[in-house]
Amino acid sequence: MGATEGNLEGIITLHNIKKVSSERWDSTSVGDVMVPSDKLKIAYPDQDASSLLDQMEDSNISEVPVVEGKKLIGMVARDSLTRLLRIRAELGMSK
Repeated sequence: MGATEGNLEGIITLHNIKKVSSERWDSTSVGDVMVPSDKLKIAYPDQDASSLLDQMEDSNISEVPVVEGKKLIGMVARDSLTRLLRIRAELGMSK
């Protein structure tokens, strides 16, 4: 993840890194291969978990940065959301 003064600039994943040939590893910067923040799906602290999971599944993404303003405050993983919603359903909790 890149950040300037706490602001999210983008994220880099193993998928992004695999696109770079090993011959270019020494000359390729994170900024060259990261997904910039303006192209990211992002989540907000007050966003509903089930709607976020739907968005992640629709976009086929496994992790989403959580931002407040432009500041990165966390990451949400799809498998964690799935587990949370399953546990809530088992306990009879709606939210």
